[in-house]
Amino acid sequence: MGNDPVVATAYRTVDARQTLPGPWPPPARTPGPDLSPADLAAAGGAPRGVEAVLFTSPSIVRRYLALAGPAPHLPAIAIGDSTAAALRNHGWEPAATATEASPAGLANAWEHALDRAGPAHG
Repeated sequence: MGNDPVVATAYRTVDARQTLPGPWPPPARTPGPDLSPADLAAAGGAPRGVEAVLFTSPSIVRRYLALAGPAPHLPAIAIGDSTAAALRNHGWEPAATATEASPAGLANAWEHALDRAGPAHG
């Protein structure tokens, strides 16, 4: 009704390691096993013991696939619609998309994806 929508970009995600000078501290420790980018690439994005991959943003999809190469044959879980769209744009159909962007929503999507994937992944 007389309004013209305007797109305002509030932020853009960049890979700081590629745009800012180092030296960089080591990455934060995670509870899982360490997996270097070289290990990920060597395993074609699907290292032994990995049941699925959870993505929390479109930029993480792009970064993962830049390291891993083509979409691996693993279930992919998206935090929301824009992340699911990024997966599809790279030829990787999400096995599940969280209905809410929360830890519980991600956990439910993970469970749903692995239930759909069957016993080979569960």
